[in-house]
Order: sequence, then C-alpha cells, then structure tokens
Amino acid sequence: MKRIIKRLAALTAVAMVCLGASACSEAGSSGTTSSSGEKPKIGFMAFDIGLDPFVAVMVDEVKKQADESGVDLDVRNGGGDLNKQISQIQEFVTAGKDAIIVYPGDPEGIGPAIKAADKAGIPVFTVNLGLEKSIPVKGFVGADDKDYGRKQGQMLLQAIGEEGNVGLVMGGLGTSAQILRTEGLKEVLSAHPKIKIVEEQSDGWQAEKTVALTQDWANKHPKGELDAIVVQGPEAMGAITWAHANGRSEIKWILGDYPSELKEPIADGRVFGTVSQDPAEQGREVIKAAYEYLRGDKSKVKPELFTPLPLVTKENVATMEPVFGL
Repeated sequence: MKRIIKRLAALTAVAMVCLGASACSEAGSSGTTSSSGEKPKIGFMAFDIGLDPFVAVMVDEVKKQADESGVDLDVRNGGGDLNKQISQIQEFVTAGKDAIIVYPGDPEGIGPAIKAADKAGIPVFTVNLGLEKSIPVKGFVGADDKDYGRKQGQMLLQAIGEEGNVGLVMGGLGTSAQILRTEGLKEVLSAHPKIKIVEEQSDGWQAEKTVALTQDWANKHPKGELDAIVVQGPEAMGAITWAHANGRSEIKWILGDYPSELKEPIADGRVFGTVSQDPAEQGREVIKAAYEYLRGDKSKVKPELFTPLPLVTKENVATMEPVFGL
C-alpha cells in the first residue's frame, strides 16, 4: 500500500490537540496507508477493556481478525479515563498509524483528538458506541441503538400489555447507547399512554447499582405498583435475585444483550426477554472495514454498518446461543 504525505496544516492541528507536546512534532511524514509490502498499522483504543466480558470478547475478536488479515494491531485500554483515551489517540497519530479504531466512552470528549487524526490524514472508525455527528469518522460498526430501544419497548408491551408502571435503568449517561435506546423505548411508549415510566435512573452499566436502584424502587412502589423494569444492559441478575427473594417476583424484566447467565433465567421466566447484539461480530466487521479502506476498496465501507438485533425470549431461547460470557 502506498504512503501519502501529510499536510503542514494537519501537523499544526495535531500539535494543538497535543497541547504543545514535543513528541507530536514527529507525527508528520508518514501517511495513512502502509508502504508496499508492509503490514497496515492500526491502533485500537477501547474506552475500558476491563468493564465487562462484552468488551473483552470484542477485543479478542479484533485481535483475531487483525492477525488473519495481516494487520499490525496496537491495542490500548482507555481504562474509563477520558484524558487517558485522548492521550492514546494522540500517541497513535504521533506513531503514524495507518488507521485508528475507537470504542468510545464519551460521544463528544474524544472529539478533538479524532478531529486531529482526521486532519493528519488518518482514517478513524468507531465500534459499538457512536460519536457526536460533527466528529469525522469513516465508518461506524455496531447496533442501531434507537431500534434497540424500540425492540425493548415492543417486548415490554408483550410482557405487561397496554397499561402499567415501569422503571427504566439506563446505561452510562451520555453514551450513544443510553441516549438512543431511551429515545427508541419512549418512541414506542408514546403510542401507549397508559404505560408510564415512573422511575428513570442510570446504573452506569454496573450490576451493584442496578441492585440498589431495584431496592429503592421496590420500597417506593409496593407490590402492584411497579409492573416491569427495563434495563439497557444485561447487568440485572443480582437485582432479579433480590426481587424474587423479597416477594417481588411479579416484576417483569426486559434486558439488553445476551450473556450466558441470561439463558436459564429467560427459559424459566425470571427474565421476559432481551435484545442481543454480538460483540465478536462488531469487532470482526470494524477491522474488515478499516482494512478494506486502507486497501483502497472504499466502496465496500459503509458509513454505518448495523449488526443484527435478534430478540431472545422464552419462545426461542432453547435455540439461541449466548454471544458472550458473564
């Protein structure tokens, strides 16, 4: 693959984002595609690899696909720290990576670093979580999160009918998943005014917070006054176990994602259903997109590639295998 020369203006943009760090001045003469015979060099930054097994499965698949495609992959763990994530993107730019893949935690905060990479001629791709629309990326691979929320709303209607009180446990506030899944759910419920969201808080994708919210809501809303809880992620088994142990087995649970620990609870009815998305598929497809782009096959790269969102309920759980462990 043929290297291109970066523009002086791009170097100025990188230097500004790096806040004058002298190392950034080295990010100049190599372009976004590798020299003939060289492996393409791709940096992959995940906002928090240790967050949960979903992220770990994606990272493992990214590594596997990169190896199979002959990609020189540099994986970085953002550790849930935005400043660290920005620094890692800057380091990718300084190192002259041919492409950068970002699994972002913040839809806006990482923006300046990505804009600098783009001005330096380095294509950036995002996976699973999207960015604010003004931030330039060449492609996104992940779920259509608004449709994800709609599907949760449809399952909620199946679970409780046309009337009831609902608690909504949102994921990480400000993430594209939290924002769009909430919008999709409320879009469905807007046509069913007798279903009311009486509680709405974030657990930050953390199971212990889901338990705390469930305990609080159960105390505020006695039996018969809380019909269902919708959780935007899978981190609810501790909360469900608590509810059943404390006489609140009437609450219907609608979850997100499909780890192995949900198969049995869906089969026995403790969980009404979940929306599944496959982290391995998303990791595989984003590496393919970056690789095709660097090869010059840009027509094969979609601005948005949405992966399937099958529903898993008691009716089909026997034939639906979990897509990651938990």
